[in-house]
Amino acid sequence: MEVRVRLFANFRELGRLEGGGRGSVVIPDGSDVERLLVELGLPLDAPKVVLVNGRNAPLTLVLNDGDDVAIFPPVEGG
Repeated sequence: MEVRVRLFANFRELGRLEGGGRGSVVIPDGSDVERLLVELGLPLDAPKVVLVNGRNAPLTLVLNDGDDVAIFPPVEGG
């Protein structure tokens, strides 16, 4: 299956995704968000916010073909 991925801030440099932090990734059917992060080469222990189709998603969420995944570092400041 194929999912669209957008990486933001420092994840652009860390992830294996061409196109300036935006592109498509082919992963096996039944893959979850954690599997996608591994495929992208992103550290699992790094704090992150993951949105799937615009909604906050846990690492255990199973992805579907055509999903839109955005990965951000946590927002800080005040």
